[in-house]
Amino acid sequence: MPKQNLTELGVQRLTAASQTDFWDTGCAGLAIRVGPRSKTWVLKHQNRRITLGTYPSMGVREAREEARRRIAAPRRAISDLSFQEAAHDYLEHYCRPNNKPSTFQETRRLLKRMPFRGKLENITAHEVQRFIGKLPPGEANHCFSTLRALFNWCAPRGYIHTNPLQGHSKPHRTRSRERVLSIPELRTIWGQADAFGYPFGPLMQLLIVSGQRLNEITSMRRSWISKDTIVFPVEVVKNNAVHEIPLTPLLSELIEKLPAFNDLLFPDRTGTKPYAGHNKAMPRFRKCLPPDIPHFTCHDYRRTFSTLHASPEVGTLPHVTEALLNHRTGTRTPIQRVYDRHTYLPQMREAQHRYEVFLRTHILASANDVR
Repeated sequence: MPKQNLTELGVQRLTAASQTDFWDTGCAGLAIRVGPRSKTWVLKHQNRRITLGTYPSMGVREAREEARRRIAAPRRAISDLSFQEAAHDYLEHYCRPNNKPSTFQETRRLLKRMPFRGKLENITAHEVQRFIGKLPPGEANHCFSTLRALFNWCAPRGYIHTNPLQGHSKPHRTRSRERVLSIPELRTIWGQADAFGYPFGPLMQLLIVSGQRLNEITSMRRSWISKDTIVFPVEVVKNNAVHEIPLTPLLSELIEKLPAFNDLLFPDRTGTKPYAGHNKAMPRFRKCLPPDIPHFTCHDYRRTFSTLHASPEVGTLPHVTEALLNHRTGTRTPIQRVYDRHTYLPQMREAQHRYEVFLRTHILASANDVR
């Protein structure tokens, strides 16, 4: 744990290949947490690590003042709220106003299945581990993260003294997926998508061509489409910012072929909500494919999209691919993301034109032969 008297110039020059805390000798418990892409002020107080703000928006003087204010504040009395009451407050006062509807619904679902009764303060890490230990790995990790977020929200509000999950890690290691679909696999999938039909077949093709997230395409509306762009509103995108992509010829052709029931491109059976049957359709779709095609998910299309854009035949620059994928992190530094507000739409359009030529040449031209 490096310690030094932090100054503005010193903090500005700090770098670290991995997350490192640099402790301030000028204010007990204060540290600047330096990572490859960001710098965050943290305070260690009452066996808790509290995030104060980020550098450079919060300077050294402001960070010290905020840390001393937090240290001097009287310790709050602990509430007698039950777990259910605290979860209700967390959902209504934090999740509902700050999360997308789908995220709010998923958090509520996870909290409802928690078996905890009685006072929130009495829940121990052992009880949590005993509960999530009975769940499948993916669900166990989701429940753990949801509970940890709830406790982190409750602690500074006086609901509990400390987060019982502080210092604990997710029960199961999350492996980064590396699956990239090959050209022959894409040909087969494209041809089978034609045969599979609406809605799942065209949905697969739009994911391959656009590179967008599954939720963004299933939620897509005709009113978002203009003459030459598609604008995804903040309500459906992951990064909480409007996302605009070019409407290119192949993308336009696929959309024009879709049946026009209403504004939604993929409505559910009621016609009022986006299509949500992809989880049931995907296993049926995989059964129609040759057995030698390994398991893949819808999200693997995005990784394949990025890989093909980087290929010599398409030759898209990394920051343009990131703009198409609506990635906030990657080749640009935090300062560049603050000051560089260029949308790269012309470059995105040129890149997508080259990508569509590649798809027509290597995928669509041969897809009919493998159906």
